[in-house]
Amino acid sequence: MKTIAQNEERRQPKIKTEMSG
Repeated sequence: MKTIAQNEERRQPKIKTEMSG
């Protein structure tokens, strides 16, 4: 479960950056 949480955290920042741009 910890691995999934880490993957989601890494994906969230990428999506937020794309939306901001």
